[in-house]
Amino acid sequence: MKKIFIGIFCVLAFASCKDHSDRTTGPDEPTPTPPEEVDNSDNEHIYQQQSDKGSILTSHIVFDDNTGKYILDLSEPDAISLGISKETYDDAVVVVGKMNELGLKLKE
Repeated sequence: MKKIFIGIFCVLAFASCKDHSDRTTGPDEPTPTPPEEVDNSDNEHIYQQQSDKGSILTSHIVFDDNTGKYILDLSEPDAISLGISKETYDDAVVVVGKMNELGLKLKE
């Protein structure tokens, strides 16, 4: 009796997990449309990517081959003129210092 119960349970479990996407639409039902693709080329999206302060700072962390260390290739006045706060700039300087302490090497 226990084996029959387990068998029925397994059949019900598999039947309930069946994907119903193979169902055909009736004459009164609209045909499902595929989801729209997001157009990432719109001006707002480009603006958001270009004005992200973290991305701006990250793009200015470079490896100096002469010294063998990472530097933040952005001065504090330039960062402030880009809208980056002094605190955020100081945090980036600390991160660059820690990268050099740990001897991290970024993959190119």
